[in-house]
Amino acid sequence: MARRRVLRWRYELRRLRWRVRSRVQAYVGRDATTGLGTRAQGLRLLKRDLAGGRAGAVIICDLDNMYAFNHANTHVLGDELLRLVAAVLTSRTSRGWAEPFGRGAYRLGGDEFLIRLPDMDEATAVSLAEDAREKLKRLPDALGAATTEGRAFGGRFGVAAWRAGAAPPFGTLMRAVDELMHDKHDTVEVVSTARLDGIADSPV
Repeated sequence: MARRRVLRWRYELRRLRWRVRSRVQAYVGRDATTGLGTRAQGLRLLKRDLAGGRAGAVIICDLDNMYAFNHANTHVLGDELLRLVAAVLTSRTSRGWAEPFGRGAYRLGGDEFLIRLPDMDEATAVSLAEDAREKLKRLPDALGAATTEGRAFGGRFGVAAWRAGAAPPFGTLMRAVDELMHDKHDTVEVVSTARLDGIADSPV
């Protein structure tokens, strides 16, 4: 009888350990504020996309004037705004770039986001970015937020796509998108294949 109780206790302990490990893995794989995937997860999967030999695209979104919004409306409302941004970036009504087909959105940190789009062409990715850009501008009104005079909330988007078997190195891709978006506001910028080919690889 005592042996049976010990075996039962060991079984229940193993189950508890498995449940705790599963919960921890689920937690660390999601950004606490937005519920999106984390920076580490997004970059790891993007590297896998690039190495896989299939066509695909990536979108980088950098929010404009998030600091001004927080200053005018408090960080509590700012966090709510970030959650609405996450909803836009994963919405099926944005013509679906979330989990189906391995696609996903990730918070890189602060007010910067990454959207992986394996098996998607450049024209479709640009259309998705334009759609999201327009939706982001309407989010403060949806929250009834105070206006930020001369500092309208929105986002700049960088889009890059590659052909099957012709994916750029990871560092080249990220550097090209970052340079193209620098000092831009409320716009969608597209990295051309020629530009990717002309930039030396740089680790990120």
